[in-house]
Amino acid sequence: MAACLTCHVVRGEGRNIGPELSQVGARLKRDALFESLVEPSKAISQGYTTVTLTPNDGTPPQTGFLLDESGDAFVLKSVTGETVTLAKSSANVSRAPVSLMPEGLIQGLTAQELADLLAYLSSLR
Repeated sequence: MAACLTCHVVRGEGRNIGPELSQVGARLKRDALFESLVEPSKAISQGYTTVTLTPNDGTPPQTGFLLDESGDAFVLKSVTGETVTLAKSSANVSRAPVSLMPEGLIQGLTAQELADLLAYLSSLR
């Protein structure tokens, strides 16, 4: 569970980067939870498509999730959790059909640890 808290909030703990997980057991059945751990890019929650903003001035690109693109600027939640605002006229945007959640996070878990994690996530309602 500690790895989950690196990017997710669960019951008030963790970092607010990826989807909040405190109610994940009410949203997803156990098999869907397992699939999201094994293949995180198979079903990406709305609003969590990976986006990279590349500024035209040569400064480093910013990757994260778009919070807003309705006005003259892109508002991005970066992978560090910071909010970044860039004028649409000064940056290029690219979207990737992959999750920021890395593949293989569960490879180091034993079968029992994975079962415990799935039971815990399923209990979050």
